[in-house]
Amino acid sequence: MEGTMRAWYVTAPGKMEMRQVPIPKIGPKDILFKVSYAAVCGSDLHAFDYGMAIQHYPIILGHEFTGYVVEAGSEVKDI
Repeated sequence: MEGTMRAWYVTAPGKMEMRQVPIPKIGPKDILFKVSYAAVCGSDLHAFDYGMAIQHYPIILGHEFTGYVVEAGSEVKDI
């Protein structure tokens, strides 16, 4: 899939910015997932407020989302 997407980046503790970025290219074992809705969890809030030693900025937080598959790699057999 060609084009761009919006992504919210945490650039430093307490600072975010929205960026227009290229849609990721998928490999043969990957899927491309279009997010419909997203949420943040407690660890995301902590990382936004205070930072975390294991994270490097800029970073896109969030792993709780819903949506649908828009593209699947050639080796993907089941989703």
